[in-house]
Amino acid sequence: MYDYPYEYYNRKRAKRKAFFAKAIVLFSVFALSAVAIVCVTAFSSEKAGFPDCVYLLAAETSDAEEVSSKGGAGVVYESGGERYPLYACYYVRAEAESVAARLRDAGESVSVLERGGGALCFGGAAEKEAKNAVCAIVSAALECSRALYSVANGLEKGEISQAGAAAAVKENAELVSSAFSRADAFKIVKKEKYRGFFSFGENFAAQTDDALSGGLSAGEARGLQAWLCVFYILSFEIFGK
Repeated sequence: MYDYPYEYYNRKRAKRKAFFAKAIVLFSVFALSAVAIVCVTAFSSEKAGFPDCVYLLAAETSDAEEVSSKGGAGVVYESGGERYPLYACYYVRAEAESVAARLRDAGESVSVLERGGGALCFGGAAEKEAKNAVCAIVSAALECSRALYSVANGLEKGEISQAGAAAAVKENAELVSSAFSRADAFKIVKKEKYRGFFSFGENFAAQTDDALSGGLSAGEARGLQAWLCVFYILSFEIFGK
């Protein structure tokens, strides 16, 4: 009879211990889940799709000046330890192959290289932070390369004046420069790994100024277009996983 309060409080204390034990287990599970989610989020990659490929019409020679003297872009694309002086860049394989066939008939040794296209991957916090800015740069490079392709063809066929061609080149160069300037605030701009990517904007501006300093030729416009295409390809090497 007198043991009742003692047993009652023992049962009550046991229930409290069981409740707190369950609470601790649930809290631990929740905490571990939260940590797991943070880890997955931190280390998983974010991707941005760029499906467009470019087709490089490359000379089978190491002499870029020779290619340039024949009206080609003269820009050198390097890959796997090989150097490829470019005649031109195209966005449709059939067109690239058609021009390549004409050049072969004329005695030139050329090949068509398909490059670019796929996804850019952003893995670290700094990359993810700069994702939109990087994608804007890559988009601008590709779209402006297409515009310069039209300029080069227009000059070659006499369908555009020197003044009109120069204005179009300047406009597109400013679009590229503007895209790069919007990325200046991000941390990855100063990292060695990305130096080749972010230094392109300044280099391309200098190349554009040189091309516009005299009479702009179709070959020079094609050269600027080729630089943008090579940069587009480079972006997949830097941000591809």
